[in-house]
Amino acid sequence: MDTDGVIVTTHAYHAGSLVKDIDTKLYEELISIEYASSAVVILGYKRDQIANKLDGFGFVVPNVENSNL
Repeated sequence: MDTDGVIVTTHAYHAGSLVKDIDTKLYEELISIEYASSAVVILGYKRDQIANKLDGFGFVVPNVENSNL
């Protein structure tokens, strides 16, 4: 196979183990990435169940960041 790139969609530490023998610098960068796990809850509603127009967005900040938002 001849390709210009590969997209890996897994945890960084798993991706690191995939490239360890190919690119040691990338391996070291990938396994050094710190992250926090998260749980995602998705709710679905019918339009007539929502009284107000929804116009917003959000983001997640892990506790280890000690952020006062």
